[in-house]
Amino acid sequence: VSGLDVDVQSYRPMAAYLNGAYWGLLNLRERTNEHYLAMRHGVDPDAIDLFQILWGHETPEVIQGDLQPFLDLLTFVEARDPLTEADLAVVAEAVDLGSYIDYHAAQLYFNNRDWPGNNVKVWRPGTPGARWRWALFDTDTGFGYFGPEDAEMNTLAFATDPNGQTQTNLPRSTLLLRRLLSAETFRDRFASRFADLLNGPFRPDSVVATVNRLAGVIAPEFPRHRARWPPSAPDWEDQIETLRDFGRRRPASVREHLRDGLGLGAPMPLTIRTRGAGYVRLGTLGAVNGDWTGTYFSGLRVEVEAIPAVGMRFVCWSDGSTSRLRRVDPGAVSELEARFEAAAPGGASVVVNEIQYNPPDDADSEDWVELLNTGEATVDLSGWVLSDEDDDDQAELPAGTSLAPGGYLVLCRDPDAFAQIHPSAAPCLGGWDFGLSGGGDQVRLFDASGALRDSVAYDDEAPWPTAPDGDGATLELFSSDLDNADASSWRASSVRGGTPGAFNSVAVDAEPVPAPNRLSLATPFPNPFRTPTSIQFVLPSRGGVDLRLFDALGREVARLAEGDRAEGPHAVSLDVPGLAPGVYLVRLRTEAGTLARRVTKVE
Repeated sequence: VSGLDVDVQSYRPMAAYLNGAYWGLLNLRERTNEHYLAMRHGVDPDAIDLFQILWGHETPEVIQGDLQPFLDLLTFVEARDPLTEADLAVVAEAVDLGSYIDYHAAQLYFNNRDWPGNNVKVWRPGTPGARWRWALFDTDTGFGYFGPEDAEMNTLAFATDPNGQTQTNLPRSTLLLRRLLSAETFRDRFASRFADLLNGPFRPDSVVATVNRLAGVIAPEFPRHRARWPPSAPDWEDQIETLRDFGRRRPASVREHLRDGLGLGAPMPLTIRTRGAGYVRLGTLGAVNGDWTGTYFSGLRVEVEAIPAVGMRFVCWSDGSTSRLRRVDPGAVSELEARFEAAAPGGASVVVNEIQYNPPDDADSEDWVELLNTGEATVDLSGWVLSDEDDDDQAELPAGTSLAPGGYLVLCRDPDAFAQIHPSAAPCLGGWDFGLSGGGDQVRLFDASGALRDSVAYDDEAPWPTAPDGDGATLELFSSDLDNADASSWRASSVRGGTPGAFNSVAVDAEPVPAPNRLSLATPFPNPFRTPTSIQFVLPSRGGVDLRLFDALGREVARLAEGDRAEGPHAVSLDVPGLAPGVYLVRLRTEAGTLARRVTKVE
């Protein structure tokens, strides 16, 4: 569940010693309290409302803050059966429904038998408009804890029983989920998200791989632990197989429970294919490419969007549709192919050259992005689209917009606010109905055909410059011929407010030479590549390494290296079976910082 929108406890297995004596395996784990939540979400720990629901208690126990607003919410939904769309809108103002769905989908998938009338923590920050969220913890009585038959249990029926008799599903503990599922809009959203999870992180091969990876971490230590505590888990290996068996069998059972309990159509296979360099965004699951098959419910439409790689354009779907974004019924469409081709030359020379994502309060120009034409021909920008990491956030450039060689174009959220701060700068095109995040975001540029022309995923933490995060500077590209997907290609502007429509204040003609004894990540070679390519990096000191591959949408594709590495140079092969042609980002995260390089897979 690490990729879900739910609060979880990080942990680390450890070999414990007491006064020098070996004491066996223990788990060092985060505690879900107000300090944990404040750290995770950047809120005031003293202003958090936090309560828990314990075994057999109809009334939640307050840990901190005010419980009454939540009790008022329960009173509201209890009096409404079914919930109308207007009622659902009221609940959505009080509850983070996306996080709520992820939390409950996880618990239902786990078949946690010590829930929902126990082991529940609910919280919200003490800020205006804050919404309730659920924190996931203490799920040990799930995942086949009571035996193989657990994989078949209908936990959805248990967690929505209006007449629950056990201490863990008394009617009060099942009320909110029951009422929410009575609203058609929520029911469809819940089922669609659950279907995506069953095709992604809850997919049998993914779960088995996770079980094997986690078991592999402690397997070398376990004989020593068992020798220290002889009665401890004599059938440990069998219990690990129980987890694998649950992971293999659970999705099919859950789909039948959802079908019966929510009145859905039959589970149907849906195959997505891609031809050419590009991806398909599938519902909330994210990017899929190559040949991918999942299972969805007939009659419950699935949103698919064709996303071309940089320098490519979307042509059409296999059924002739040219709509990049569409909703398909798996009961009517069992297979769909997105077709991409190389975009016409002339547009790839336009790059994102400067970004203002968090202007200071005393010089608030609102967000803006500067484009630069590094080519030798004028580029027609009519119908081009600026977007952030959210596909729904789009700002289209008007007809007649063009950019001459060496020319700049500023795209701003609020032209009036921009003009107040930069009165002498060239006029900017705007405005947008979205903003760039001060905590890291993505700036994407699509041409009129839908081809992705440039993409920059910036952050407000090292190795990205931190001064642009509200201190008055902007992000400026150090040199226009550098890879602008790489944090080392950017600097904080030396001019307060940046240099919109003009030469960057930090620009030079050559790439900076990294200082000795610093973390470095070389551009993979060969690049572009067809066969496996080599990724080389240097560590300034011994420490943990996390090397991952992401697609153009920022979705994780593969973990290339993890764990402790010695000081000095290292090389890792980028060899991912079935990797589709396209543009990817290699990200190296260490204690010394984070670096990234762009790589391109070709056919």
